[in-house]
Parts: sequence; structure tokens; C-alpha cells
Amino acid sequence: MAISLKGLRFHEKNLITIQEFRECALSLMDTNTRGYYEAGAEDEITLRENLEAFNRIIFRPRFMVDVSKIDTSTTILGKKVKLPFGFAPSAFHRLCHEDGEKATAIAAKNAGICMCLSTYSTYSMEDVADAADNEGMRMFQLYFPQDRSITVDLLKRAKAKNYQGIALTADAQVLGLRIADEHNKFKLPSHMELANFSKNAQKEKHDENETENTGSSLHNIVTSALDQSLNWKDIAWIKEVSGLPVAVKGIMTAEDAILAQSHGADAVWVSNHGGRQADGCLASIDALPEIVEALKGSNVEIYLDGGVRRGSDIFKALALGANYVFVARPVLYGLTVGGAKGVSGIVAVLQSEFERMMKFAGTTSVDQISKNHVQFRKW
Repeated sequence: MAISLKGLRFHEKNLITIQEFRECALSLMDTNTRGYYEAGAEDEITLRENLEAFNRIIFRPRFMVDVSKIDTSTTILGKKVKLPFGFAPSAFHRLCHEDGEKATAIAAKNAGICMCLSTYSTYSMEDVADAADNEGMRMFQLYFPQDRSITVDLLKRAKAKNYQGIALTADAQVLGLRIADEHNKFKLPSHMELANFSKNAQKEKHDENETENTGSSLHNIVTSALDQSLNWKDIAWIKEVSGLPVAVKGIMTAEDAILAQSHGADAVWVSNHGGRQADGCLASIDALPEIVEALKGSNVEIYLDGGVRRGSDIFKALALGANYVFVARPVLYGLTVGGAKGVSGIVAVLQSEFERMMKFAGTTSVDQISKNHVQFRKW
């Protein structure tokens, strides 16, 4: 394990599950932060489905296998990592802890796993890379601005700081309606900023949208900046500008998976944005099998996020064909509770649970995990 949980204490509590980290974190968050991170879009149907869908997948254990030694390592975009799960992009980590994304990056480096940094981070991509001593496997998540000169700048900076892949967020040409943010009129505290953008650009957008003074100012600013003309041909442009492999994040159907492949995507990332975009769509894990089938025989990697709260969830996603699994909200819980050490605690919980499932399955390496280890509930 990356870190032992025995005797590890945060805020006078022993935390040994993600749910316990969550309960502790929510008690420490202010209303705006709690609403921003916990809410889904509209009626939150997909938010709930992401969690419930994993419970519809039943584990098929296998015994009488020597599991005294197991190997949890795998690869992502050709880079070896110690665990088959990493950190999905999520915005504004300084809302959780002053060390923000820098703490998250340190925990990822120490665990030997992949971290994907959000476009809307509260420390710049350079500061985050430097915090991790420019080591470890990092990707940069790209929202696609209307001003392509901004995109060029972001991509070239990512390449220069050794980010090893671009995660193009395809499902955010328009933002979902997050009711809690609207009621809370969510905005970043004055001492925080969108650190990957120039201060002048931020001020212009803020002034442009502040005049309305209704609802979530963040929603207004981001929506006005996004390029709704984004299309499949832009994958090739991003690869050319960045010189990096591209994962298309937000794929939920076989049809879009095939289009991503045909336009040069190196990976597809099965995701419904944590239930924060198109409400009422499939859970990510329910969308996974048809995408795996559609890409059978190709070299395109398949990632998944959404609703992952247990090491057993990671095992199930791998069994159904994912090559790598990402978690988001649990990272924020750990960060809130204990900075980098809290995030390392989250990794340790998931790693311990995942290793236990591997042993229950009679598997000694990640590549032995298969669809024969799970089935969908029939009752």
C-alpha cells in the first residue's frame, strides 16, 4: 500500500472508507463549495445512477489460487503506472485546501498514478508540475475556448511541462444546469483565480458577466467562453499543435467511440461528467460494454470515470473492459480533510480494497481481470 491507514487520523476521526472521508469533508466545506462539488445537473438522475449502477454488477469470486504476490501495475498512453486508477480532472482544488492541485499532484506522484489536471485549476499547470518535481504521469484536460490562440498557448505550455496527454472534454460545449450553484450564486473567492489564464482575460470575462449578477457567475463566464463549434476534426488539430496523444473525454455511445477512433483519438474516456452535464443519460459503467465492443481489436485505450467509490468499482470497470479508471470526488474529500496526506489516504483506501478484490478473484495481475469475474444482476 502507498500509505498505511492503521492509526491514521484526521480531525479526530479514523477514516477507513471513502464514505467516511466524504462525511468528514462535507462537514468541513462551506455551502458554496459543498454545493459545487456534490451537485449534479437538473434532477440529478444521472448523478444517482452513476452510484447505483455499480451495485447492479455482481462479483464472481475464484478461489484456491496462490495470491501471496500480486502486481497492480498497468500502463496508460504507454507509460507504466503502479495502479490502474488515477485522478480525474476537477476544478478549483483550493476550495478544498490551500495547497490545492499542488497537493493532489504530490499525492499522485507518490502513489505512482496518473493525474489529469483541469483547465480550471487554481494553480497553474506549471506550478502543479513543479510541485511534483516534474515527475509522474500527468495529463492536461482541455476545455475548448472560442479563442484558439488561448488553446494553442495551453497546449504548448502543457507539452513544455511534460504533460503526457491531452484529455479533450467533448461534453461541455454547453454547461449543464446545476441548481445548487444557481441558488448559491457560486463564484470563486476573491483570492483565487483561474490560474491557467491571464489576469486580463479573467477580468474581462468577469466584468462582462458580473452586470447580470444572477445565478452562478462561474456558469455565465464558462458558458460564454466555450466554443460550441468544436467537432471531430479538431482532434487532429489538437494533436498537431500539442504533439501529444489525445483522449476524448465524455464518450457515452458506441457511435461516438467509433467516430473518435476514426478521427485519430488515442483513447476514449467514458464519462458523463459526474452527472453534471446531460441529466437522464446512462451511468458511465452501463455505457462501457457497448464502447468496448465497438473498439474491439483497435489500439484505442478506454478509460472510465463516474460513481467510483470503492476498489471493487475499479475492479468491475476493468472486468468490463476499461484499461484505466479515474476518480474525482473522492480526491476532493481527501484533499479537504488532509491536503496531500488526505489524498494519499484516499489512494490507500482504494488500493487496499482493489487488492482484496484481486485476491478474491484469484487474479495476480491486472491483465488477468476479465468479464468472467462479473455479471449483471438478474433480480
